[in-house]
Amino acid sequence: MAPNPKAFGVQIRTVTVDSKCGKLQVWDTAGQDRYKCITSSFYHGAHDIIICFDIMNRDSFDNVDKWLEEVKRHCGNQPPVYLVGTKSDLQSRRVILYLTIKTYTDTKIYHILKQVHKKMKMLKIGLLILHKHWLHILIK
Repeated sequence: MAPNPKAFGVQIRTVTVDSKCGKLQVWDTAGQDRYKCITSSFYHGAHDIIICFDIMNRDSFDNVDKWLEEVKRHCGNQPPVYLVGTKSDLQSRRVILYLTIKTYTDTKIYHILKQVHKKMKMLKIGLLILHKHWLHILIK
């Protein structure tokens, strides 16, 4: 059976930095409203939030505001929010320009992570964001 890209997914990994272990959990709802009833529990205890959008899909980018409001409702202004543009390997089909993304993140005061390739898994994106500073917060 082929994986369903619109399906709900959870990936959990134990990571070690400087001989200290922490747990990385990546919860991926694929932006589906049908999971909204359970997503509110994801925010509790989160140290970082990753919002992804498809650089080939205007609606996907326009939905970022909806997700930011959801984060604010559950977390206030904490934790840090990272915006990730996916499918950067498909530049010829790009709809959302980097300048648009940069302007958006500058006005919203959110972080932007380098755009990622179509095949990069959410766990790997999470590991990119979870650098030593945040891991130390997790394991204190």
